[in-house]
Amino acid sequence: MIEIIEPGNSISDDAMKLLESFIGVTLPREYYLFLSHNGGGYPEPDSFRFMDNEDGSSVQRFYGLNRSDTYDFVRNLNLYRGRIPEGFIAIACDPGGNQICLGIKGEGRGKVYFWDHELEKCDGAKPDDSNMTLVSRNFSDFLNALYELNL
Repeated sequence: MIEIIEPGNSISDDAMKLLESFIGVTLPREYYLFLSHNGGGYPEPDSFRFMDNEDGSSVQRFYGLNRSDTYDFVRNLNLYRGRIPEGFIAIACDPGGNQICLGIKGEGRGKVYFWDHELEKCDGAKPDDSNMTLVSRNFSDFLNALYELNL
C-alpha cells in the first residue's frame, strides 16, 4: 500500500470537469479519483519497473493542480505539449527529468508509460512513441506495483 507524502489539496468535481474540458478528454477514472483525492504528491514507496524488462525508475512527484511550483499539472501539460506524443499526458516526473505519462486516447488509454527525455525527437520532428516504454496496463496496477528500492 502506498502513502502519498505532501499531497496537494483535494480537487472538487467542478475543477476536475474544468480540467477535462481544458484537456479535451475525460480522464481515466482511476487517475481522476487519485488526482481529485490527493492533488499530487510524493509516493512512498516510489520505485517501479517497466512492464517487459527489469529496468525502471522512480516517481519523484505526481503533478497536482493549482500549485505554484514546477509540479503543477497544467504547467507541465503546456511544457510537454508537442514533445510528448498526442494521446498522452505527463502525470509525474522521475528524478532525471523523464516523465511518467498516462494514455488518454486510443489503445493506450488508461495505460502508464515512461517517456525518456534523452531519446526525445529533435529539430521539430513530430513526437512518436519510440522513446516511450509501457510501465503498467492501468493506473491502479501502477500504484499497487510501486516498491521500495533497497540499495
